[in-house]
Amino acid sequence: MGYVFSITVASSGRPDLLYKILAYLPPTAPFCMPVLVGLSQVTWWEFLASVLISIAATIAMAIFAARIYRRAVLRTGARVSIRELVSRTAS
Repeated sequence: MGYVFSITVASSGRPDLLYKILAYLPPTAPFCMPVLVGLSQVTWWEFLASVLISIAATIAMAIFAARIYRRAVLRTGARVSIRELVSRTAS
């Protein structure tokens, strides 16, 4: 979605509010923010904010995935419920 939307905005040259929001969300930021930079629609700190948000989201997802792996895949025996996977008290 971000890729197709980026091509559309890059060809028109007029990003709307939704596109500017997508430039900060981690799944679409790598496609949307470079187009905004190319169109000179963002400042350096907006670009930096997008990068930092993407890095923080990547780290958070890696931690979350490691917890699920540790709680579910490495444990043998009974089936693990989703509630138990995301709870903080499970080890």
